[in-house]
Formats: sequence, C-alpha cells, structure tokens
Amino acid sequence: MILRYEKYIFYIFILVISSGCYFDEVNQPESVGPNQPISIQINIVDNVPETTNPHKGILSVLVPEDWEFTSGTYSSTDFSGSLLKSDIWTDSTESCYPAVSFGSSMKWIALISDTGYTYENEITVSIELNLESGITEGCFSMAYLTTKATPNLICAGNSFAPLSYPHHVQVGSSSDCNFPPEAVQEDQWTELFHRYSGWTGADGIYSIPLSGSETNSEKTLFVFSDTFIGDVDSLTNQRIAPTYMVNNTYAILEGSEPNIDSIQFYYEIDDDGLPTSFFEPNTPNSEPGDWYWLMDGINIDETVYLYALRMDYDVPPFAVDGVALIKFQLGEENQLLEVEQYDTPLFYQYENGDYVWYGQAIMPLTNNAELSAPDDYIYFYGVYNSSPSNVKYMTVSRTMENTIENYNSWEFWDGSSWISDISNATSLAHYISPEFSVTQISFNKYIAVFQQGGVGRSVAYRIANSPTGPFGMSNIIWDAPEYSEFNDVSAYNAKAHPHLSFGENLVISYNVNTNIGGDFWYHFDRGDLYRPRFISISVDDAFALGNERDPKLPKKEQINLSISCFPNPFNNSINIDVIGVIDNRYEMVIYDLMGKVVFNDFFVKNGLRAKIFNWEGIRNDGSFAGTGIYFVKLQNYETVLTKKITLLK
Repeated sequence: MILRYEKYIFYIFILVISSGCYFDEVNQPESVGPNQPISIQINIVDNVPETTNPHKGILSVLVPEDWEFTSGTYSSTDFSGSLLKSDIWTDSTESCYPAVSFGSSMKWIALISDTGYTYENEITVSIELNLESGITEGCFSMAYLTTKATPNLICAGNSFAPLSYPHHVQVGSSSDCNFPPEAVQEDQWTELFHRYSGWTGADGIYSIPLSGSETNSEKTLFVFSDTFIGDVDSLTNQRIAPTYMVNNTYAILEGSEPNIDSIQFYYEIDDDGLPTSFFEPNTPNSEPGDWYWLMDGINIDETVYLYALRMDYDVPPFAVDGVALIKFQLGEENQLLEVEQYDTPLFYQYENGDYVWYGQAIMPLTNNAELSAPDDYIYFYGVYNSSPSNVKYMTVSRTMENTIENYNSWEFWDGSSWISDISNATSLAHYISPEFSVTQISFNKYIAVFQQGGVGRSVAYRIANSPTGPFGMSNIIWDAPEYSEFNDVSAYNAKAHPHLSFGENLVISYNVNTNIGGDFWYHFDRGDLYRPRFISISVDDAFALGNERDPKLPKKEQINLSISCFPNPFNNSINIDVIGVIDNRYEMVIYDLMGKVVFNDFFVKNGLRAKIFNWEGIRNDGSFAGTGIYFVKLQNYETVLTKKITLLK
C-alpha cells in the first residue's frame, strides 16, 4: 500500500487538538419561573484516557446574567465528588467563547471538580447541576462547555473545547420565543459523496458555479483537498489496498440536483500509473515539497480563478507560506486546459507572527452573479490568524472582475473604509473556522456559515447587513451526529453552497476526520468516515425578512411612495400597485426567500410606464415559479420598499 502518511499526519495535527471529552446527554427543563431552582442532568464521555497525570474536570455553563450556581456533583463508576465555582476558569471560558457572541445579558459560570483523577479506559461522568433563575423573564439559549483542567485547552490551536448549544429555556410567561432554526440532514447530497471506487473521500469541498451565477448553475465544479483514491468494500466499509492519498482532486456536477448519474470525479495519474495531485506548486516562491490547500474560486468569462494556500511541508505542523492563484479552463471532456499558477500578495505576515490571507470565501456581487443590488465588486473573505493561539478572525477585501489580477486595485476593509494596505485589515467576526462561506440571501442580508470554534461538533452562522459586517452573534444550528457514529472524530470547515440550494433552504456542508491522538488507521476500517456531510437551514427562520433599509443607502424620508399587492395570497397572477409620485428611476424586483432574483422590471420616471404591474408567476427564464413566499422590492439608491407576497398553486 502506498500512502503519504507523514504529510497527512501534519495536516491533521493543526486541525484537531482535543480534550477527548464530549456531551453525551443534556437534560434541561424548557421553562422555569423567576427566582426558582432549576436542576440539570448531564452525561459527559471522555474517550481519551488519562493514565499518568491526574486532571480535574471543567464544566462551564452559559446562563442569563442574574442566574446563580447553587451546587453541583459528579460521579462515575470509579469516583465521585463536588463541583466548585472557579473565577479563573470563568475568565478562560469568556476569553475563548465571549458570552456576548451568544446574545446580550448572558454570562459564563465555570465549575471545577474538587479532585483530579487518572483512568485507563473511556469513562462516562454523570453530573447533577443546580442553579437558581433570576428575575429577568424572557427566552434564552444556554450552553455547556467541558474540558480537562489543562492550560489553554479551552481554545488551543485550531480546536476549541466541546460545546453543547443551544439549549433553550423560557423564563416566566413569555410565549413568543424566536430561537435560531435547527438544521436538517440532506441525505441525498451526503450520499452523493459516499463512494466505493476511485475517489472515495476528501475534505475541502468548495463548489464553484461555472455559469458565474450564485443563484443557479447548470454545471458545478467541486474542488477537494486531501483525497483518498482506491476501493472500499461496500459491505464492511474497509479500504482495500492499494489506497493512495493525493493533495487535491475535483468533480463536475451537471445540473443542480444530487443525482449520482450527473457527477463525475477526476484525479491525476502520473507516469507510473499512480494517482497524484492535479495542482503542484511551481511558482517562483514555491519550494520542493510544498503543497496546496485549495480554497474558493470563481468563474469569469469561462476562466476559473482558483485560490490556494501554499503550504510548507518542511515546517510542521501546518505552515502557510503564501496564496497562489491557479487559472484554468475546462475542456469539453471536463479536462483542465491552459493551467497557470501565480504567486499573489494576498498573504501577509506581521512581525509578531500573526498573519492574514484572502481567498477562503468568495462572494461576487456582480451582474453575472444574479444577486440583488449588485455593486460590481467581488468580495474576497480571508482569515486573520493570531499567534500563538491560532485563533482565527474573518476579514474582507474586494476587487472588480476586470482588475482581479491587478493587485494594486484591491481594497481591504479597515473597519470604516476601504484602503490599499493589507496590513491594516480588521476583524468582521471572531473565532471563524479555517474554511467558511459568506452568502447574500436578500437585498441587505448576508450570512456567514462556519464551524463553531474552528473544529468541533457545532455548525453555526452569523448575520450582517453589509458585506463588511460586522457579523452578529453566533447561532449554532447543528450538532454533528458523527461524534456518536464513529470513534474519536472531529467535524470542521462548514460552508454554504447557495447555487445548489433550493426554495427557502440553504445547503451547507461540513467535513469529518479523525482526531490527532486517535487512530489514523481508523480511516481504513471506516472508509465512510472521511467525506463531506450536508445539512440545510430555512433562511426564512434564520432571518426576519422585511422592509429594512440597506445601511449603505442615504437616509431619506420615504413618504412619497408605497406599494400594494392584490390579491394576496394569489394563484394565477397578482397586481402590484405603486402608489405615489415616481420622480426617479426605480427597479422593481421579485425575490424568493433565498434572495434569488425571480423576476425584475423597471419603472421609469415621469410615468412613462404604468404604475400597476401584473405578475403572472413567470420567472425571468420563462419557467413558472412554485408555491411559496416571495418579496416584491421597489428600490433605487434613495428608497427601498418591500412587500411580502404568497403564491399558492
């Protein structure tokens, strides 16, 4: 068997540093009265035995600000004791998981076991936690965090201590609780990447619409990083020798449905007939042994611009040396044509060891992208890596299609304006994952999807009203079930795929891998482990879409115009009546819940067009729109009016 074992180990090391603990069960009441006791039962599993150094256990609880800890106990088959309040560990938890990122009026309470222990086998620790609620009534989302009492283990490297969130509780008589949506599994998409021959698993998975449209594409390029090539026994899920690992591969999906007959996977073969990577660094700055970690890409005029981190194999565990641009076209047989590589200035290292790079997530707001309110810019999101903690923050730059290779024209957001100096980039959100996505889902709504803490069980999102943020509180929407299905694994690098989404649902992927400290060869026992999983959330539940202004637009009294839609709900057609004086050029656009343009028309000043418009439910492409909720927006650079309409068939 031929396998790049050493390189793979280096790759995993930076991704996963784990305490070995995870939450098996949390039983928490869904409601409680003010100033009343609340009892919570928790089961925590530690599958990384501690055989030499006795460590105390840590449990941190996110609660409303006026709640108090009263008592806590823990027990296992071999030991038991009491939990004590710890201000030091409260500060450590707050430093890694700021309470404000989960919402206002919340705080952490950290507890530590009264004794440290060693143990030779996996253990389950049962905890009974007693709290007392405060006088504040309302709806709250609690969280639980656990780790061993080891310095920096709450947020070390790219990995954070296990977090269980959200756990909703209603205090008092509130009946209008609006909690973040929970995701659902997208089994068809997941099974699309469950294969038994050839390409049999990878991470990375960026999807690039080859039409350039972020709303719909008849052809999608998937790019992957580390990939297994070989056969997997369909009955036992064991990998069969010989099995190979290469640094990058790709796939082509025809259409936008997860149809196994519509996707083809591709990997390179060297002169010896062995699988190898498509893209090997050969730029002036690259050195022998370097390799690429692929990032996001975009298609412009039938040329794919793919960005990649150039990794230094000689400096473990996971050293970034630069960002490369890989340009190519796809032939009629989906082969790579005219492949070119270039070094870019999209990587910058500071004197203190911090560094920043761009290309991790790309959001075009161009006309070709077919999103609302295009501004002709392509937004390149990046990662600011803080040393020595390796905590990662989101940053953003931008350029235009015709200046994408002219780096003197690139601009970087410094918190208040666009500047040319990459070194003055500012943070839009903290504790982002190494891979993530930013997606426009309506005129002034943007969603960032990521793995909470970088690596862990939880997929989360943040929202903003502008491409430059700031992105708000973290909302966890998914707890990876693979932690229960497999031994000692981690999930990472969640991101959205907007052009593959449907209706009001946003399709999201995340990757699953083994833990460092776990058994690498477990990959060969479970060939179904190392591949992307897919979920989706309802955008309608995640956002309160309504008549909100884009903050970039100038403020002006909106008293001269209104819109009325009738009948609403409608079946065959709907009348859209613009009431008032049209004194400028307006665009009337109909969007679906994803913010995708369904139909658009123009109103011209001085009444040259009728102010009553009739829509028969026909999209721009001539197809019929399906049953659902849509939004009519009348907009120019001074005014935005919105009306929700419902189509029933």
